[in-house]
Amino acid sequence: MTKRDVRPGTPYISEEILPDPFEGQDFVLGPGVHLHWSLPDALTRLVQEDGKTRVPAVPNRWLVTRRRDEVLERSWVVESDYPAAPGDANAAGIAFPMTDGGVPFRRLGRAVPLETWRPGLPGDRLPQVTAIGHGDPAFAAFYPGCHSVFGFHDTDFAGSRPPSGTRYEVAGWFSAAAQDTLAGLTTGAGWRAALADGFGWGVPDGSARPASTVCYASLIFRPDGRAVSPLPYDQDGGVFVGTSATEALAAHLGTVLDGVAPDEAENLLEALGTKTCGQVSCRGGSLSRHDDLRPRDRHPASVPTRTSRAARPARITGSAGLGAADGLPGVECS
Repeated sequence: MTKRDVRPGTPYISEEILPDPFEGQDFVLGPGVHLHWSLPDALTRLVQEDGKTRVPAVPNRWLVTRRRDEVLERSWVVESDYPAAPGDANAAGIAFPMTDGGVPFRRLGRAVPLETWRPGLPGDRLPQVTAIGHGDPAFAAFYPGCHSVFGFHDTDFAGSRPPSGTRYEVAGWFSAAAQDTLAGLTTGAGWRAALADGFGWGVPDGSARPASTVCYASLIFRPDGRAVSPLPYDQDGGVFVGTSATEALAAHLGTVLDGVAPDEAENLLEALGTKTCGQVSCRGGSLSRHDDLRPRDRHPASVPTRTSRAARPARITGSAGLGAADGLPGVECS
């Protein structure tokens, strides 16, 4: 990716850089409360335009607020596009590949207490943040791989369970108006149809054309100590196994998409990841790639189970008002 030979004396094999199974420190969740939010579906879709793949930008600022019995306790701002300076020993973000000619990887994402945060803090920023990150279709869905970008770790409860009535609220927005997904929405009379067709979104009758995007979710801890969560306890979950995240995702898609086999889904996902979308064809509703691009025979598999330990997004559980605060657009959530 960086087109540079880094550490030429190290053998070019994965075992030199990958941790042993279950030993990767980046994947070990520390004690406390971990929040992982999902992105709107419209911002996770890759769109083909003029033979190129357009990946929409997603919000890169997230206000995380903790309340207890509706009394504000603490707030933080997550900067999803902040790469820590090389050598920063305090950086706790995910390892993210860089292509700016410097070091090949930097730690991405940080959480700043609201009382010390302000727009334009010193430091570098990525041009934009997307749901696929560095090119992984599962980037935003796998919490250990995006915990500092689309997640937050509250260490205040490292040694105890959050008290009943503890509520977390998350509000996300774009730091630059030009990146906002609604910046390109037509200003003509057809903006409602364009909003519905392009994003699957709608606004109440009589509302003005929306000018900016604000994403919101909340989670509250109940008296019995369990969080209000959309986990489908009454449904079968699933664990999908493959030699890569792409294979595992393809195995899942092959079970939920009508008429799409896992091999076909893997062909498309790999084509998107290797920028060979122009060599993907669709015939009779099935996806295929030219023979010279077809991967070696591999067999992703699914293993049915009653429980899935994957992190799940928070669900909006009620209405709340979030006032304007240092660069955050004022919004009334409902």
